[in-house]
Amino acid sequence: MKCGFRALIICPTRELAKQTQREALRLGDEMNLRTHVIHMVDDPKKCDYSFASGRSYDILVTTPNRICYLLSQNPPKIDLSK
Repeated sequence: MKCGFRALIICPTRELAKQTQREALRLGDEMNLRTHVIHMVDDPKKCDYSFASGRSYDILVTTPNRICYLLSQNPPKIDLSK
């Protein structure tokens, strides 16, 4: 379904987030789960994770500071309502 994130995984460090994404890709390959880790939040073109942006992922992996930053923008750059 392309209605939003199915899971949000919050990791304490970027290195752990990358490892988690790698394992989620490996485990979710047979189920066609799209996994993404948030690398940058400064680039406005790459940091819009709202439903209207057309970017759809099943599993989102990030760190606490990055998710808080995206939620604090006006309007929020990430939609977790679904």
